Amino acid sequence: MNVTRNRFNRIRVIESICADVWRGGSDISQQRRIGSMSRARSRLSAIEGACRACGRRCTSVALTACPDCGGVIGAVRDVGREVGRGLFASPQMLFQNNYVWFVLVSALDVMLTWIVLLLDGVEANPIADAVLQYGGLPGMVAFKFALVLLVVVLCEWTGRRNLHTGWKLSEWAVAITTIPVTVAFVQLLVTA
Repeated sequence: MNVTRNRFNRIRVIESICADVWRGGSDISQQRRIGSMSRARSRLSAIEGACRACGRRCTSVALTACPDCGGVIGAVRDVGREVGRGLFASPQMLFQNNYVWFVLVSALDVMLTWIVLLLDGVEANPIADAVLQYGGLPGMVAFKFALVLLVVVLCEWTGRRNLHTGWKLSEWAVAITTIPVTVAFVQLLVTA
């Protein structure tokens, strides 16, 4: 009974805040904190939230600002949710959008590296060059996607301990991986 009452009170608090925002409330920072009605309603299913700035965990999802730094509280309901059944059950991934970009840029890196090598270029990374000399293209693909798997596991592990740090790590992984892709693309444009 008490749990139902607390959930009902949270629903009323969030709906009243959302109603103020949709009526054109004058507090712009309140509008930024809440966002849209759908985002606010999605917080209702969360058991806990985390500050997106400092990563502090909060047990009350009715909070919209972190008590420590004033950052936005986001629901972390996906952290503990299991996907699959039985032996294959695993927690849902945290930064899926960043991982899609990371895999795409990594695949572009392999493809552009191979094209540069076919045009009598050289591999600048000595470890990747040794893998390339030993295993050829299949070895290079396996090496690259083993690194992708390692980075994804590190981002997930870090994100489950500190959401903000894991998010930044996944963003930096994408940004750093774009560097060799950009260099290879420029090399191809110059030699063409």
